[in-house]
Amino acid sequence: MRGTFLPRTLPWAAGALGLAVAALAAAYAVETASLATAEPMTALPLAAAYEALSTRSIDSDPARAATFARSALELRPVDARAWLNLAILDTRAMKRLTPTARVALQHSYDVAPYEPELIADRLALDYDEWLELPADMREEAASEMRAAFPKQSKQLFAAAIHARTPRARMALAMALLRMRVMDQMARSSPTPTPPPASLTP
Repeated sequence: MRGTFLPRTLPWAAGALGLAVAALAAAYAVETASLATAEPMTALPLAAAYEALSTRSIDSDPARAATFARSALELRPVDARAWLNLAILDTRAMKRLTPTARVALQHSYDVAPYEPELIADRLALDYDEWLELPADMREEAASEMRAAFPKQSKQLFAAAIHARTPRARMALAMALLRMRVMDQMARSSPTPTPPPASLTP
């Protein structure tokens, strides 16, 4: 019984597998064709893909990175990383924080005032362009740093590494040192120690 059952089922199994593969291929073709007219729910993965491509090419191909960032924002205007990428790219191209870059940077804070994945690049840009930042954005940067310490210390140290100017790297390193000292004092003191009054460069 067993000896005759397996051979007879092989053609049926092969046929079913072929139908399944064909169905998957058809579904993939439909999904690919529908990207241009994607509804909001299906557009989200595409926006994330554009954002990832923008971030990946921000150093190697700035023009391509900017195009991908804008494409991501067309599909998802609340993409904080895409806004930050545009701010970084415009600042690098113009050698200063232009009004356009400042607006993009502010949008990144409006969408995600505290986002661990943005800490390193955003604080590096903040400190590189500190003199050009308005007072409210300086406070947003300081608040982000306070919120990130000590849990996101790796990202904070990465910000000091990513900063492009020696002054910004030194300022970030000193701010981190102050925070570490105050944290150690608070841990060893029987009474709470107030946080540092300022984290400005």
